[in-house]
Amino acid sequence: MAPPPNITTLPLEILTAIVDLLLALSNGDKTDVIALSKTCKTLRHRLSPVLFHTLCFSNSLRASSLALLAAETHGQHIKVLRFVGHSDHNLGEPGYRCEILPTSARALFSQTARDGRVSISPLRLPNLEKISIYFAHDYDKVRGRNSPIGGKAIFENDEEQGGAGASRSRSCWERVAEREERIPSVCGLWRNTYEALASAPRVRELVIENWSPRGVSVFASREWKEFLGKLERLEVRLAVSEPDKSRDGAIMGYEGYKSDVARMGEFFFQHLREVKKLEIGIGTKRESDDGRFMFGLAGKPYRYASGTRVWKPFLVPLPFKDVGGGGGGGGGGEEGGDESMPLLEELVLRNVFLSQDLVDFIVRCKMLRKVVLENAQAFSHPWIGAITSVSLTWEGFFDAMCVGLDKHPDSALSELSFTTKTPRVHGLVPPPSDRKTPRWFGYGWVDALFVADARTTEESGYAGKDQAAYDRFIEKLDEKRRARDGHK
Repeated sequence: MAPPPNITTLPLEILTAIVDLLLALSNGDKTDVIALSKTCKTLRHRLSPVLFHTLCFSNSLRASSLALLAAETHGQHIKVLRFVGHSDHNLGEPGYRCEILPTSARALFSQTARDGRVSISPLRLPNLEKISIYFAHDYDKVRGRNSPIGGKAIFENDEEQGGAGASRSRSCWERVAEREERIPSVCGLWRNTYEALASAPRVRELVIENWSPRGVSVFASREWKEFLGKLERLEVRLAVSEPDKSRDGAIMGYEGYKSDVARMGEFFFQHLREVKKLEIGIGTKRESDDGRFMFGLAGKPYRYASGTRVWKPFLVPLPFKDVGGGGGGGGGGEEGGDESMPLLEELVLRNVFLSQDLVDFIVRCKMLRKVVLENAQAFSHPWIGAITSVSLTWEGFFDAMCVGLDKHPDSALSELSFTTKTPRVHGLVPPPSDRKTPRWFGYGWVDALFVADARTTEESGYAGKDQAAYDRFIEKLDEKRRARDGHK
């Protein structure tokens, strides 16, 4: 008599559907799937690809050692490595010495790892596609009486390293290396993590979350540049801190932070020879506050009459100045726009003010087909000390895009979408338009934090100029699409 059917005899397609349903009902939590895998050896074997799809580990010795054991046993199933780097705030206590990145953690990034006399056999992760790195805690400050820097902000104004516009000379990188030795719990962790990452096998996708955009000595190495040159997708989420009105340098040193964002081209974008999709976002470390800081123009801090320093506005420049998006108000140069990222097809920017720099970069990337601007805003009005010469209204942005597309007829752009967080005023709806989907175009400003300007948004909406410019831009895209189709 044949044994009664049970879940272990189900076809793989049905079992996969059951697992997908469990994950959907639990919002991705694998607890139920793990419990199911424990019922018998057959299910444990069949569910291994789901259970070990993503392997998470940290720089603690125990966590990384357990993760290494899982990788050595089930490496063929692992497609995503997620690393969470924790700063050790006990550093500085008498006689205390933390292990910044254990050998087991290094081995997970790279195919081989050595630590003195200890040798770890090569890992086999043939299906590894993505590495995700998350730097936890507030790295801009190391507090505590025993802190190596006495609780002050870690980062100084970059003027001491040759000025915001200076290139990274050898002496500058030497100062970076000295900082890594002086503050190993933070800067040393960054160095060791990127050093291990640079020795990783071919990885198609890299995600860096909660990243403080400071120079790391590894960024000058040949191995790091070669690693970036193999990526097909890069996502970077920059971290910033709340403005601290009582202390100088509270936002990681505003000028230093701003200049290092501008140098992301040197750190990353100039070496992305195979990248097809690029995502960049900026926000606070708390997800609920995302969008309170913006990419845009480089504003300047000033003091109120009381003498209290307030960062107004907190804006950081778009990091494309040296990779084809540069050239302020006049549209930039005409050559070399797509050399750094020649295969870029999709660009996603989160929390961005409209500017001529953004227009220049978009139209000069020949292969760029799709652009997504999440929480895109136009400036409402200038303020004291701000640089507004290249800021754009929505009308100016869309008209500049039309001009740019005419100057670069070989541009492959076919889609530009955007969202804008704008409160409705008096329950009104956007004014009528010839197009089927009239919409609001958001305006705002930065007063230490981003503030939406509902009144200006409403006035511009009823004036109709932004909508008309948007319609002209869409017609330009349709015209280019018809021209491309006609040449096929």
